[in-house]
Amino acid sequence: MSDNSSKWIFGCGIGCGAVFLIVVAIFASVYFLVKDTVEEVKMISETSELLESRFGNIYNYIPKPDGTIDKKRIITFLEIRDSLNLMSAELKSEIEKMTDKIAEVENNDEGDSSFWNVLGIIKGGFGVIPEIIKYYSNRNMILFQKEMGLGEYNYLYAISYYSFLKKYPGDGPDIQLMEGGGEFKINSDKSGEFDGREVKLRRNDKIRRYVNKMTRKMYENTLKDLSIDEFWKTAFETEIIELENNLLRLPWEDGLPENMKNSLNSFEKELNDSYNILLNSVELIEIDEVVKK
Repeated sequence: MSDNSSKWIFGCGIGCGAVFLIVVAIFASVYFLVKDTVEEVKMISETSELLESRFGNIYNYIPKPDGTIDKKRIITFLEIRDSLNLMSAELKSEIEKMTDKIAEVENNDEGDSSFWNVLGIIKGGFGVIPEIIKYYSNRNMILFQKEMGLGEYNYLYAISYYSFLKKYPGDGPDIQLMEGGGEFKINSDKSGEFDGREVKLRRNDKIRRYVNKMTRKMYENTLKDLSIDEFWKTAFETEIIELENNLLRLPWEDGLPENMKNSLNSFEKELNDSYNILLNSVELIEIDEVVKK
């Protein structure tokens, strides 16, 4: 056999072996990912049922009929936020790694190296999804321990960050982390170029619609309270109509009522510090899975 033939066979052997190892590694990663994820999803289901049995479903929450927000509940909300921010370091790290890899691919014109970068993005997806699921599981357990239902948490999140601090509902990474049943997705425009702006616009639209619907149902609960006075009855009825007329409207988008604003004013710094731009994208992402119309 000629030297050239030997070199070719040797080279092919190395190349094929490398591909085989990559395939094995990917299948092994998928196996352990699925195994761990199934356990975490089971935990979310169990803790969600626990929360719902204790506090009712999200739409059962009843905001106070005088428009105020109890200061003790804001303090509890901030304690929950602090705990979640401490426990989500790994999730933030995985999201940042993946966004860095995507930026690398976008800025790289060499096909050979971009192939490995794409594999890095796939690996990143394997790392992010279990961490998101773990985040929900931890959140449910903290909420139960702190005696706060998911409805109250979501309401305080929306009113505090979007209505009071005017945070952008589309905040988050330039990638769509979950879609429908929980798939990882990267958006691109018609030219094939990565389009982070489109991701944020779609996220903004989806979260606005959810918060709008959620708040309407909650304020309808408040109107059933016989102790509500005429001023607040009119205020809540008017806001419900405004929300119904514009499904992308956030609650009190023209300005919070004084009672509500005064409840939050003394916590402005703490609320601002507790807001996480990156993880805003996963806070209300359970909409399609947990909340049913």
